[in-house]
Amino acid sequence: MIEERDGYCEKYLGKPAVFSIPSSKLESVGYEIHNFLRGNYGLAWSQTPNVEGFWMGKSEGNYTKFEISFVGKERIPTLKRFLAQIAEKIGEECIYLLTGADSWYVYPPK
Repeated sequence: MIEERDGYCEKYLGKPAVFSIPSSKLESVGYEIHNFLRGNYGLAWSQTPNVEGFWMGKSEGNYTKFEISFVGKERIPTLKRFLAQIAEKIGEECIYLLTGADSWYVYPPK
């Protein structure tokens, strides 16, 4: 709901969730990620390509960072299940996820 304030309007989008995928592996799952985010979080998400980073203490090259916003902690498990599936598909041990003030390693089920 868009609310009018003193000289501006705003719409609360909720807390952010951020995760990164190795850019070299994005080609095989990029379309699936985009569809999932569009279907579950609408248009309130962004993608930043070529972010350099370190993963578990090693320089691993470039990542693509995804950021979404949503209201309600009950939506976090759906995102975690999806990221666990993506990790398995691209052969990653886990995916780092930041949700609001909390951070997680999300692993595929064993």
